[in-house]
Amino acid sequence: MSSWSNLRKLIRERLLPDLQKQVDLHYTVYEGGDGEEKNWRFWVTIEGEDVFSTDFWDYFKSEDVIKREEKLGRPVYYDEARELGARGVDDFLEALKSYLNLSIENARSSREPIIRALSIIDKRTGKNTFERLTIPPGEHGLVTAFYELRRKLNKR
Repeated sequence: MSSWSNLRKLIRERLLPDLQKQVDLHYTVYEGGDGEEKNWRFWVTIEGEDVFSTDFWDYFKSEDVIKREEKLGRPVYYDEARELGARGVDDFLEALKSYLNLSIENARSSREPIIRALSIIDKRTGKNTFERLTIPPGEHGLVTAFYELRRKLNKR
């Protein structure tokens, strides 16, 4: 899989036909100047409205990273942040690539919120299966947003 547009296209083809025009995935990289690091942003929209967004700076603002910085009295860098569980764009892109190769059952039970969310609006999740799904309290906001979107679609 060589490009973001190809990955995005393959994922959107997995969505329920009625949702393929409503749900979109976006990814962009902002070039830094003169040796500065590149910044990136990954976001999901429903009918053009952002329902999930993460970027380079969110990556470094996780609670564990902030606590480590306070403890060390210095910034935590990329590799350290990853060890603490901070998620980067590579993690999102890898999760999206792996989603394409998962059974729908494995996608629904994935530890990755983006994969669980997509499984809810995946055309492989039938109406009866969806009706049996429950969303636990404290579930990731994107999973909840896609669950509500699918619930509204099923009421039509």
